Amino acid sequence: MPGDDIDDHVHAAAAVSGAPVTILTNNARDFPGGPLGELGVTVTTPDDFLVDLSLRTLAICSR
Repeated sequence: MPGDDIDDHVHAAAAVSGAPVTILTNNARDFPGGPLGELGVTVTTPDDFLVDLSLRTLAICSR
């Protein structure tokens, strides 16, 4: 699994085994987006995820 922190490999492996998935973390440096992205996994912070979710919800509600 990609990333320097061996303790985080189990989380990345679980994400890769599912489909599609997002890893929410405040420690994104341990989950390299490039290699995980190639496997269909998005890595983002909780704040960015909630902002994106809010914007998508607003777009749906304003139709």
